[in-house]
Amino acid sequence: MEVAMPKGMPPKRTRREQRRARPVLVVGSEGVEGVVKRFFKDKQYGYIQPKNGAERIRFNLMDVPYNRLKCVEEERTVFFTVAAKSNGRLVAMIT
Repeated sequence: MEVAMPKGMPPKRTRREQRRARPVLVVGSEGVEGVVKRFFKDKQYGYIQPKNGAERIRFNLMDVPYNRLKCVEEERTVFFTVAAKSNGRLVAMIT
């Protein structure tokens, strides 16, 4: 038995469909804006959630320029460039 949807409402998408429709970051993207969601000072790494809705990306404190160290706190807006590590994983280089 099908459920009738009200007129004008788009059909619901599953979570898998929502994840697949999410924007993707590519190597070489510059000036991407995001928010630092988690930062572990003792481990010297953290995660950035891009504003365009793409999947979160990891950054390392060693990849942050000295004059930008104050910007690396949770809930702060940062701009970054996407790079690839030798194992193929994407990382953020804060600019």
